[in-house]
Amino acid sequence: MPSFDWTGGHSGRLLGNEDAIKLETLWQRFLAEHSKDADGITMSMIHTIR
Repeated sequence: MPSFDWTGGHSGRLLGNEDAIKLETLWQRFLAEHSKDADGITMSMIHTIR
């Protein structure tokens, strides 16, 4: 989300609706593509980062 300033603040900041939908879509796609690396509780990032 290039339009969001990720460097400011520590909590309580909200994405706009459009960016939130985009981020959720990307996150769901990531989880689907890397489901083999998850055990239902955690996800191993060792295999997902190339």
